[in-house]
Amino acid sequence: MDFEPWEDGVAFEIAADARLPDDPGTVPGYLAALETGLREELAAVGAARGVRVAVAVVVRGIRIHEVDSRDRSFREAGRVAVRNAVHRLYGPPPRPKRKA
Repeated sequence: MDFEPWEDGVAFEIAADARLPDDPGTVPGYLAALETGLREELAAVGAARGVRVAVAVVVRGIRIHEVDSRDRSFREAGRVAVRNAVHRLYGPPPRPKRKA
């Protein structure tokens, strides 16, 4: 997954050369869950930093396990991907100060 600059808002797209499973019946639901997680976390990051988020998210591939994959897992994966991208861009979040 890549995060690229965008004019305004959040764009979610799948790369033309994306590696997707052969089973077309399950992919749209998991992609929708992934997009939901991405959008939720991007909104939270924007609100926390007081900025409008402008980014294009390009999915390069996903893997689905026929037994263990769940919508919730893909939603959380989207949230974690945003956190990792923000961490790379801005560094780790500030740590809470200990009480003396």
